[in-house]
Amino acid sequence: MLELADNLKALEKRRHESGLALDEARLWRDLHSEILNRLMSAGSPGERREALRVPCTLEVGGKGSTWTASNFGPGGVCVRGEGLPRAGAELPLEWIALEGKRRRLGVRARVAWSHGKQAGLEIRADHARFRVVEGLYSALLEAFLREV
Repeated sequence: MLELADNLKALEKRRHESGLALDEARLWRDLHSEILNRLMSAGSPGERREALRVPCTLEVGGKGSTWTASNFGPGGVCVRGEGLPRAGAELPLEWIALEGKRRRLGVRARVAWSHGKQAGLEIRADHARFRVVEGLYSALLEAFLREV
């Protein structure tokens, strides 16, 4: 998965510097789709731990709490901040703020692990919220690619 991200990032850099040939543009689209697909399919806990973790800086919030996310991967985000719930707790993630823009999220998350001021939140997406979560991962992937 990391090799896919490296290839996509290299193509993104070339796209901004000089543009892409048609075959490169197709490859960019295929890589982007494959990474997004892998991020959306959570897999088993072992697969999630070994999967690509994309660095990001965004805020997530719900029920009066705000945390900073430091990376995202299949099915969840790693957050830091005060007042994190204990492992096993469920909570609403009402919004995210990415690149200064706040977006409504409206999904539930389960705290997969919590240690001090850091926690892993597993995003729970049912069929009704699938597009919302897909939009989140797509926005995060685009932000990652802009860091070329």
